[in-house]
Amino acid sequence: MTEALLAVAPGRQTSLAAAAFAIENGSWPIEPSQLATLVADLRRSDERTRFALGVARTGVWEAELFTGQVEWSDTMHLAMGHSDFEGTIDAMQQLIHPDDRRKFAKVVHGNFDQPSHFNIDVRVPWPDGTQHWVQLRGQITTDPGGMAVRLVSVAQDITEQKQMELKLRQAQKMEAMGRLAGGVAHDFNNILTAILGYAMLIETDTDAIEASREQASQVRKAAERASSLTKQLLAFSRRQVIDRRRVYVCEIITDVLSMLTKILGEQVRIVHNVDAGTHPVFADAGQLQQILMNLAINARDAMPNGGQLSFTATNVRLDGRECVARFKLAAGDYVALTVSDTGTGMDASTREQIFDPFFTTKEVGLGTGLGLSNVYETVKQLGGGIRVASAPGEGTTFQIFLPRCDETAEQPLPSTAAVIGGSETVLVVEDEEGVRLLVQSVLERNGYSVLAAQDAPHARRIIADPGPPIDLVLSDVMMPDGTGPELIESLSTGRAAGARALYMSGYAGAVLAQQGRLAADSEFLQKPFSGPQLLAKVRQLLDVTSRQSGLS
Repeated sequence: MTEALLAVAPGRQTSLAAAAFAIENGSWPIEPSQLATLVADLRRSDERTRFALGVARTGVWEAELFTGQVEWSDTMHLAMGHSDFEGTIDAMQQLIHPDDRRKFAKVVHGNFDQPSHFNIDVRVPWPDGTQHWVQLRGQITTDPGGMAVRLVSVAQDITEQKQMELKLRQAQKMEAMGRLAGGVAHDFNNILTAILGYAMLIETDTDAIEASREQASQVRKAAERASSLTKQLLAFSRRQVIDRRRVYVCEIITDVLSMLTKILGEQVRIVHNVDAGTHPVFADAGQLQQILMNLAINARDAMPNGGQLSFTATNVRLDGRECVARFKLAAGDYVALTVSDTGTGMDASTREQIFDPFFTTKEVGLGTGLGLSNVYETVKQLGGGIRVASAPGEGTTFQIFLPRCDETAEQPLPSTAAVIGGSETVLVVEDEEGVRLLVQSVLERNGYSVLAAQDAPHARRIIADPGPPIDLVLSDVMMPDGTGPELIESLSTGRAAGARALYMSGYAGAVLAQQGRLAADSEFLQKPFSGPQLLAKVRQLLDVTSRQSGLS
């Protein structure tokens, strides 16, 4: 019999195919040994099908539309989350989220006059309280009279796919937010530059009355806080490479504590233990303050009946194995900044999501969920790591590791100390009138001869006019008719021959360098800046030029 099957089914792939061929051609029955082989093949085929459906978290179901009866495979529970099932269309519809049942009903109760394919996504609440997305794909068949009679479909759990789509949409939103923030920040920083500068001019004006100087001081402080908020927004949306300086965490904690006592209220007891020998870190002081503020406010919300909030800072050394396993950091010296509370704590599910943008456990109107995400993004940009320890009823501890910086790290330009002026000629090119007039006023008050241009064409006309040589060109990077570097390249002759170049912008210098708009080694002044910062940078560049001329 086997030989006969081989003869009638040349090239057969399995005994199943040969048997089907034999049955169709009247060659049945077959020998018992051949039947055993067929049964074994059927079992192996069924096992492979079950395995494939299980791995894909897919089930198969069929519905008789006249009777409403449903049959489904053993793997349907992997998609629908339910093992017990009454076997009817109505029972299956009850498993689906109420808001998605209409889509399901439209498929199984629709009017079809020809075979029709369908593909719908529905939400299915599982008995464990989780909600899953399930894709139903299949076909409706009709009888010769055009009446829909049968539905055959597969059901697949696509929850992970939906979550990835959600993360992609969030990433796209954040990218759009970043582009918007970058554009707004440029204009906003121009405004802040003017506010800070004029406020400082009033503060240092000996002819101004004391009340006016005090009011100007308050304006300046408000503008500095606004500048800090702008930096936070840019850092969160990754549109700014952080302009870091050497700062001491112990000093940051001291500054923050003076504010927190008023913000957190009397029910929260604040304690701190800061090692006086804590190493400096390379960071932005305002951003470190914002990290501490975010963590403190979250801690307050987790202690509605009061509690204790602790701050500690100490030097630690992380070895390679611990760094890779826990924080993915390079081995070395770090400053460990720890913030602990005695609040309600978090379960494992909440801990896994706290750094996701827009995730929040707060009620509507009490928070956006951006706080901890901002903390996470800032710490990562600073080259550090963060870990969280928490359990329900046991409070929460955040431990932040920031790399130690050496004593030669860059120091900020002076902001309030008196800076020596000069008598050189400076060409200022700035399209924002308020900033241009401020810079001109500050430089002229300190002895410089200033030529002011509102754009590149105006600057070129000034260069073409006869007059004393220009020692320094101070130009905005982004202007309506071109960039500052393009302008500087065109001013290499005439009055501007040999002039030093200093760029200023509301964007971060590193971002402009990444975009190819500014050379990485260009001299740069970040807006908003104060009068003393401007004077210090101008004097620094002109003194370098003088030394080079003397050597030659």
